[in-house]
Amino acid sequence: MVDAATEAGAVFDDISQIPKHRLPDELKPFCEHARLMGKAARQHVAATGFAPEDINIIAGKYIHCSAHWNAVELKQSGELQGGASASKTVSFVNRPDKNWIRTIL
Repeated sequence: MVDAATEAGAVFDDISQIPKHRLPDELKPFCEHARLMGKAARQHVAATGFAPEDINIIAGKYIHCSAHWNAVELKQSGELQGGASASKTVSFVNRPDKNWIRTIL
């Protein structure tokens, strides 16, 4: 989101030099991948998402699902069910969908 805002002309302080805001080394490759995915989305280009192993690492230590980002699982029957292991999570119901348009499930 910061990259998109910066591209649109917003100015932010550089917080990378503030120790309490530094990313753990373990997250740096994931951050770079997410930024590339965001750039691809803004350019309407397909991008490779995170692998299930990556999601498990990120979710195991860092993801907090608040009331506004309710994770759902797609069961084999096709039924949607709330909350599951991170690699089985297929959607966050309040997030923008393709082309940044909200899809109501």
